[in-house]
Amino acid sequence: MKKIINGEDLKGMKLSIQEDGTIKICSSEQKDRFYPKEDERYYYLRNDGEFDFNYFRVKENFSKYIVDHNLVFKTIEECEEYQWFLDKLDEYKTNFTKEEWEDQNIEKYCLYYDHESNKISTYYEIFDEDMGVQYFTEENLKKLENVFLEEKLRLKKEFERL
Repeated sequence: MKKIINGEDLKGMKLSIQEDGTIKICSSEQKDRFYPKEDERYYYLRNDGEFDFNYFRVKENFSKYIVDHNLVFKTIEECEEYQWFLDKLDEYKTNFTKEEWEDQNIEKYCLYYDHESNKISTYYEIFDEDMGVQYFTEENLKKLENVFLEEKLRLKKEFERL
């Protein structure tokens, strides 16, 4: 089963950049998902793209809602890393004109979540615009993949230095 996704769909998901540059969505049910304890500070990404923090209180509806429906982070650095990823999607997306959408010679790529492989993959569309979905030219999609590969290598080098 495949679902075409956009940046909004990725909010609240734990993502992992694989060695080949593909992006894997980690299950929210994984044991390593951060779930704060009572009165523990957590960070989260707000709908306006900014990050914020709160202290978890089981009896507080807002706190419980944010934790249950969004990905929360233990550190501000983790939240910034996730925000970086979403910002890169926005940076490389292509806003096709009406004429470009009508041009069947231009392939428009989007990302979709493949439930069977638990990975984000690409799909191309020739002329069928879906509002709310981020589309990319093939060139921008390759640039985005290279950015993710470079970031993966940078993080790997940092980890090896520790």
